Amino acid sequence: MQKRFASLRFRDIMEKNVLFYDPANKEIVEKIVRHLKINYFPMADGKNLLQFTGDGIANSTVVEISSSRQLDELAPIYCSESPAYNEKLLKLFKYHGEVLFVFTGKGNPDCQILRGVVHVSDYNRNVVLDAIQSDVLDFERDLRRYLIFMGKRNEDMVRYLKSANKNNRLRQYEEKNGSIS
Repeated sequence: MQKRFASLRFRDIMEKNVLFYDPANKEIVEKIVRHLKINYFPMADGKNLLQFTGDGIANSTVVEISSSRQLDELAPIYCSESPAYNEKLLKLFKYHGEVLFVFTGKGNPDCQILRGVVHVSDYNRNVVLDAIQSDVLDFERDLRRYLIFMGKRNEDMVRYLKSANKNNRLRQYEEKNGSIS
């Protein structure tokens, strides 16, 4: 079974249309920052950020995009084989204000190019939801094939659910939604 969700990479969910800070357009940048309520604006060099306080550009600071904020565009957005990877990623989003920066050529400072920005909400993009839905559908089909192979039918499943149901959840479901048998 192909796992579509596990094959997604940061390049698939990142915001590709990155706006870079241009000192010649301070007023426009300030309007964008206030309207979108963002705290960081990448500099044109792709290595630094303009970090904003609540006071806007006047009290902003230039900071380097730390390596802990950098993601490789080819890195997976989730790793089913490594819960530690996923936990580390969650901590990175939390620690860095839920915004990370996606680079191509990560690991080679001479070739690194800022390609996009990832916010924790980008996991809610259609490509992610479609992949999860496809994986669930594949699982359901595989489960049905297995049960048929094992000689099981709908009646067997209903009988199993009724016998395994210790706290009458099936009855509660049937009362609310109608009988499944």
